[in-house]
Amino acid sequence: MYPNIEEYKHAIRNIQNRLLSQSFQYVPSPSETSEPYFCAGNFSVVFRVKDKKGNHFALKCFTIETKDRLARYQAISSYLDQHKSDYFVAYEYLEKELFVTSNSAGDNEFPVLKMEWVHGNTLAIALHEACNKNDIQFLKNICDEWDKLCQFLLDHEIAHGDLKHDNIVVTENNKLVLIDYDGMFVPALKNMDANEIGSSAYQHSKRNHLMFNKDMDHFSMLVIKLSLHALKHNPELFKQYHTSENIIFSKKDFDNLEKSPLANEIKKLNHPYLNKLLQDLKQSCSSENIAIPNIHQILESREKMKWLRPDIIIISLLILIIICLYFVIRGENEPNEIITETVMTKEEQKTTNDKAENKSITKDTYQIPFEQYVKFEK
Repeated sequence: MYPNIEEYKHAIRNIQNRLLSQSFQYVPSPSETSEPYFCAGNFSVVFRVKDKKGNHFALKCFTIETKDRLARYQAISSYLDQHKSDYFVAYEYLEKELFVTSNSAGDNEFPVLKMEWVHGNTLAIALHEACNKNDIQFLKNICDEWDKLCQFLLDHEIAHGDLKHDNIVVTENNKLVLIDYDGMFVPALKNMDANEIGSSAYQHSKRNHLMFNKDMDHFSMLVIKLSLHALKHNPELFKQYHTSENIIFSKKDFDNLEKSPLANEIKKLNHPYLNKLLQDLKQSCSSENIAIPNIHQILESREKMKWLRPDIIIISLLILIIICLYFVIRGENEPNEIITETVMTKEEQKTTNDKAENKSITKDTYQIPFEQYVKFEK
């Protein structure tokens, strides 16, 4: 048995006297300064705390017992240490760390998970802001960042287990970070079962607790990729189809994509890349296997810009060739003007100057002034 959320909140209010090895004070809630800042999930509650230097951390307290929790966290921590990445945050599992007075679980020390605090917004909040502002460039960047993150997971045989909008943080420099590693798979855990099966708005209908392997994120990777690209082309879809449980797709869509209003909205956009992703999703929904064989190709594929269409490139090249030929032909028909520069020797230059000087003297000597000419005529 574990304490409930209210009992944990009471302990965190007096956190300086309740921790065994750590020294923290809680960060107050923005709306109610006398209450600690926290967010609750299905199996835990997370509090925001800070140390004496002002560094912020997430302190995760558990409300439900999970089988092999310590062994799982140790295996995950060890594997992530071997494959360092900015997609994850460092954490430390502390057994019997927080003393809580509890009516249901008794007065005792309980485990906590200490994690670095990620400064940023959840993907849901970031998308809400971007779609309201029609920030297409941000949506393009997030599409690219999502592909990179998924490729990293696939390349290192890691599966998060619960990829969704609340477990993805967009940092202040628009990079993605994953949080909540309770259901994560790494190779060292291959003989275990899943301790959770993720949120229905992101999971294949056939997924169950026995399916715990490196492929279990394939479906949610595709769902999020298609959602992001659809929003990039029509941000209004977020306002129409987003709930607290999803980005835009829901389990009802997966059950019957042919009659899905959202799928039909995406088809109306009449974009080949979106239609291809929608077809990939349809094939996966109808499959008995949660793994998607061509997931690497799907993530590596990129949307082609309209101005890069092959027919437009060919036409542009033909126009350029015609223009070049026109100037070549025109140049051949025009006479070449040859400018010849006469170069004189010093003696020739001197002779020329002397002649000019003599001519000037002769003119000045023999020219009859106008007044005398008039007198002579008289």
